[in-house]
Amino acid sequence: MKGLEKVEEKKQKASKDTKIIIAKAMLKQDMSIDMIIKLTGLSKKEVEKLD
Repeated sequence: MKGLEKVEEKKQKASKDTKIIIAKAMLKQDMSIDMIIKLTGLSKKEVEKLD
């Protein structure tokens, strides 16, 4: 089971990393923080940290 847990952890991290990359691109395009939160599922704190 430990191997499966590590795979799942890596998948979750990759998904989060992808969302962060997308959010950064959205910020560069002057998209509102509220819209970024809605579309990526990231928290307001996470998005504001990117800005």
